[in-house]
Amino acid sequence: MAEKDERISQNIKELESVNTKLAAAKKELDSYWKREYEIESDSVLVEKIQSYEKTYPKLKELRNTICIGDSPSFLRVLRQVVPQSQMSIPSWIYGESGVGKTALARIIHTLSPRSERPFQAFAASEFAAADQMFVLGKLFGYGPGHGIRGIDKNGQKGILEGCDSGTLFIDDVDALPAETQAQLLRVVDGMSFHPAAGNAQSITVDVRFLFATHVDLEQRVKDGVFRKDLFRRMGASYNKIEIPALRDRKSDIPLLARHFVKNYNKRFNANFHVTDETLNMLMNHDYMEGNIAELSVLIELACENARIDGDLNLSEKHFSRLLQTSAEQDRDSDFSSSLFNEKEMKELVILRKNNFRMQISEEELGFNRDSKTLSHHLRGMCLKALVHTQWHIEEASSHLTGDDLNPKIQKTIEHRIEGYINNLTLKGNTEEKQSLYKNLPKEYHAFVDQGLEHYNGNS
Repeated sequence: MAEKDERISQNIKELESVNTKLAAAKKELDSYWKREYEIESDSVLVEKIQSYEKTYPKLKELRNTICIGDSPSFLRVLRQVVPQSQMSIPSWIYGESGVGKTALARIIHTLSPRSERPFQAFAASEFAAADQMFVLGKLFGYGPGHGIRGIDKNGQKGILEGCDSGTLFIDDVDALPAETQAQLLRVVDGMSFHPAAGNAQSITVDVRFLFATHVDLEQRVKDGVFRKDLFRRMGASYNKIEIPALRDRKSDIPLLARHFVKNYNKRFNANFHVTDETLNMLMNHDYMEGNIAELSVLIELACENARIDGDLNLSEKHFSRLLQTSAEQDRDSDFSSSLFNEKEMKELVILRKNNFRMQISEEELGFNRDSKTLSHHLRGMCLKALVHTQWHIEEASSHLTGDDLNPKIQKTIEHRIEGYINNLTLKGNTEEKQSLYKNLPKEYHAFVDQGLEHYNGNS
């Protein structure tokens, strides 16, 4: 027995020694990579990217489609991304909203050995206000006998199982509920998991995890709102890919602008051109609201304005209505800042700028295309404004649209509010009452309750 205990003790010491050496190696590698990327001259950087294009032909194609940019700061991102694409360990991508985190994740997958396998993106922020069981079910699935309405009684696969052998990109990972973080950590560690509800055998999947966030995760860990162990498994500070803001890579703006014009021309069989003077104007814009996504929306709206004017050249006048000054934005914000919080005001600024066109506003805000996330948020804000104004439709609409928006747009929002009131009235005393809460963030449920009480006498 003593001999056995001694062997165990020796094995433990050896494992501790290995862990110490691995930690030192990781630290050294991290230091080397960081130093190499920082000290490489621009010419050496270009040569390195060119060598990557020869080794990975797909990269050259991607650089003409979803990977646009020749600035040194962006090439340094690619310099890091290409080696990362060949790994199987988790990585995380950091950058402001609209810098292209989802596109970068897709690039990593496309260049990886898993490129022929599934790629799925899960936007955690879209479910931040949802019931935790729904989020768990979305990721881990439901087994037979789950007892949840609206889900097949035989169960339903989750995203993880559907992504087996492929890549799963979790955007806004900081928005995941604490319990979901804990369950996800098991899978990242390669352990088996069970469905969120119901009876089923344990499931094991082989998934390459990519994460993204626009917030300081290290600070979130210090604040105790994000799990330290999950942060470490994501790569912590040593496996982090940081995408620069568009204002920090302005030399790429002409390339991106021409690319977006080309895409618009292809989609609508048009022949628009962007002038050099306009490119200079676009390079002087700060893109504080949405980076590349904002530039894409600006180009599309300018093309629409030019089409209406019968022009083929995109000139400054086609953008003048779109590029609000900081003072104008501050004035709009002051109008409703006492009613709406910072997140809501950010969404309203984009909606007002885009005349409440939902799809392009969602894209600019970084929501998934056709997710209708912004539509659900706007429904909540309409109900909030309606309650705040004591059920005055025109006044509620004014809070949402601001003072200077086209009266036709204000009428459109009034009709939208009238539609919500109609739903409250028609469904308030029926079995469809619960549908009034469907997909609506929890923060707005109280306004539905007040609406039901006001229009139907329900509680």
